[in-house]
Amino acid sequence: HRFWIPLLGLYAALRISEASQLRPEDFVNVDGIACVRVTGESVGESRDASAPRVKTLASLRTIPLHPMLIKLGLL
Repeated sequence: HRFWIPLLGLYAALRISEASQLRPEDFVNVDGIACVRVTGESVGESRDASAPRVKTLASLRTIPLHPMLIKLGLL
């Protein structure tokens, strides 16, 4: 986590809380492009304490992975 979380912040513009909640199924292929999908519930709506949370509903997004993350072996 000390290696990947800062890199995900740098190359994918993820917040620390978003990067630390990623699961393997959040890494997807969209039209042949490797992406990370930020999913979850907004902070005020979570009913399940273990559910991933995001700061706002606008935070829900799919981001193409930077080639450097792929080169470093993230996938």
